[in-house]
Amino acid sequence: MSLTKAIIVGATGGIAAPFAIGGSTAPAARLVDMVLIHGPNGVTIPWSWTVFCIVTLAAWGLLQASR
Repeated sequence: MSLTKAIIVGATGGIAAPFAIGGSTAPAARLVDMVLIHGPNGVTIPWSWTVFCIVTLAAWGLLQASR
């Protein structure tokens, strides 16, 4: 069950981090490789696989450690 919660947290981070960084030119902003997910009616959602993987692994480790 902790893996499901970690994936949800990672997915939230994968979407939230590109919005938070925005047009920043900071060196750390380069770590967020953004992919645009195209939806209906021209809607695009920025997504970061790097952030998703890191946050999911960290959340899963913390949830496992707390058990």
